This record gives sequence, C-alpha cells and structure tokens, in this order.
Amino acid sequence: MIFKKKIICIIPAKKKSVGLKKKNFRLINGNSLFIHSINAARRSKFIDRIVISSDSDKILDTAKKLKIEAFKRPSKLSTSKAQVIEVIFHVLRKIKEKFDLIVLLQPTTPIILFREIDNAIKLLIQKNLNSVISIKNTNLSLLHLFNLNKKNFIRRLIKKKIISSNRQDYNSYYTPSGDFFISKIDKLIKVKSFYGKKCFGYITKNKFSVDINFKKDLEYLEFLLKKKYR
Repeated sequence: MIFKKKIICIIPAKKKSVGLKKKNFRLINGNSLFIHSINAARRSKFIDRIVISSDSDKILDTAKKLKIEAFKRPSKLSTSKAQVIEVIFHVLRKIKEKFDLIVLLQPTTPIILFREIDNAIKLLIQKNLNSVISIKNTNLSLLHLFNLNKKNFIRRLIKKKIISSNRQDYNSYYTPSGDFFISKIDKLIKVKSFYGKKCFGYITKNKFSVDINFKKDLEYLEFLLKKKYR
C-alpha cells in the first residue's frame, strides 16, 4: 500500500499457448516464466495482494505451494480468443476485497525490474494518472513499415515522401514492453482497457525486457542472460 491506496497484482497464466507450446512452463534461470512474475510482485513494496489466474492444475498447485492465491479460470476464458481484460474482471468479481489499483504482470515477460513497478505506481498516484504502461523504443520508423499484396508487391503504410535515410532524422516510436500494466481499477472497468486518457508511457531501462511469444524470443532472452553472466 502507498498513500492509502490498496493494490492488487494479477498474473494470468494459461495452460496452452499458440506460438510457443507450453510457454508458461518454459524455464528461465531455473524457474518457470510465471514464477518470475510472482517473485517480482513479491519484491514490490506496494503490492498488497497477488492472485494467479489459470486453467492449469499444475500452475494452480505450484502457486498454492508458494502461498500465492490462485483462481481457477473458466474454460471460456482460456481460449486463444479470450482477452486478458476479461480475465482481470473475472478475478475482480471473485475477490471480496476492494482495491484501488491493479498491476498486471504477464509471464511472457519474465525478467522484470520490481523497482520500476514501484516507481510506476508512485507516478500514477502522484501525477493522478489513469494508467501507466511500460514501453520501449522500437528502433523503427513508420516510414519503413509496409503491407504486401497477394503478389508480394510493397505498399507503404504511411504515404509520405522520405526526405532523409538517416536514422537520426526520424521520430522515435515506442511499443509496449510487456513488463507491466498498471491502472486505477474504476477507470479500467469504465474504459475496459489500459489505454485511454491520461495513460502514461514508462520507458523501461530493463535490458532483459523480452516479450516471449515464439521460440526465437526465448532463445534471445537466454542469450542476453548468458551474456550478462560471462
């Protein structure tokens, strides 16, 4: 708790995954991905309650052994089409306690800087923001993004004449890093999204911020971690 604001952390961890099979059971530094999320939440100074939502008995059992509250997720919220916002609302309906803020930690980004979570929580409260999302620079320009038609002919997404080919002349663009999503609960319920008015982009300094969706992402994170310990 901070400034009398009660904070819940929700960690969604499904049994099945599309891009990388059994993704949440993959090991990084000897721990499954979802355990890294638990550890980050536990190290936060401000998170009051941690809840895991899963359809996997193995994940639920592991959570209980770690003395983490776990809710069984309905099958309709465990499909590839189910939205994480629906999972969050399911958990919020299940709990009997009222909270002011929610921190969403997704196991797909396992290496998280817990101090950044706490800094983002403080920012949200002190600046009276509705939400804070961790972001990182894409090192790309929209001018260099294309569509392909059926014959593989290129069409620019942005129809704008390129004056310079030098990278330093382009605007910076950002994407969610996946480290954390934080919101006032009343605003989240109203908007049904972390994105909306007064949504603050927290530029992460986390060098190991990798969103794991495919095998290549897992291998890249493993490479970064091995490089660190050399």
